[in-house]
Amino acid sequence: MATGIVRRNDEEDEIAGRESAKLVYGANSPYARQPELATIGAVTVDDLKALHDRVLGGKLIVAVSGDFDPAAMDAKLRGVFEGLPKAKAAPARHDVFPGSKPGVYFIGKEDVNQSNVEIVGLGTDRRNPDVPALAEMNEILGGGFASRLFQKIRTEKGLAYAVGGGLSFAYDHPATFHVMVLTQSANTVEATKLAMAEIDGLTTRPFTEEELARAKDNILNSFLFRYDTREKVLAERERLEFYGYPADYLESYKAALEK
Repeated sequence: MATGIVRRNDEEDEIAGRESAKLVYGANSPYARQPELATIGAVTVDDLKALHDRVLGGKLIVAVSGDFDPAAMDAKLRGVFEGLPKAKAAPARHDVFPGSKPGVYFIGKEDVNQSNVEIVGLGTDRRNPDVPALAEMNEILGGGFASRLFQKIRTEKGLAYAVGGGLSFAYDHPATFHVMVLTQSANTVEATKLAMAEIDGLTTRPFTEEELARAKDNILNSFLFRYDTREKVLAERERLEFYGYPADYLESYKAALEK
């Protein structure tokens, strides 16, 4: 960790991502807090034990996949784990997410000839019923080679090494709205204006049937690779259980995407 802290300003994309997160969440938020040599040096083993007890509190999720008799496996697991102390209830969270203040922020780095532009704001979480529609919006705006951002800024104008983004959603807190443009320093203003215009176009230029069909295909086809092994399926079920989502969340999400 100390090595990472010492070298954290070597790459401009790392600087941009770190500092833009602070704009969205605030510098003191756990989602943007910056470690320092003094803060990591002060951590003790007892601190880690206290954190483990406070955060986990005996909570345990056991997941098994494979060829076995479910009743026998259930009995075996209960025999091993039911004697453990009851899990402690998680303390109520009182997170506050005010979002970013409108503005333009600069960080100078003299040894590079390119700009990392980050257009950021507060996103949402996966409990938002609009998430399936937002996923397809993201795909159309900045999800790949055929996206509006890529086609306009890189393909048509030739102004970006990389461009993309959208409105993100996390399982347990609002993620970020995040559009990134990597461009030559001299093209910073033009490329940024073009990105802002494509973002504005989300409400002024309706999506076409062709864009919608491509977005659906791309997202639904990605399921083939996200859940193509038992291990991946099991990990996803664990994640849903951990964050308190229904067991059929994936099926419902897929059906909502198709609609």
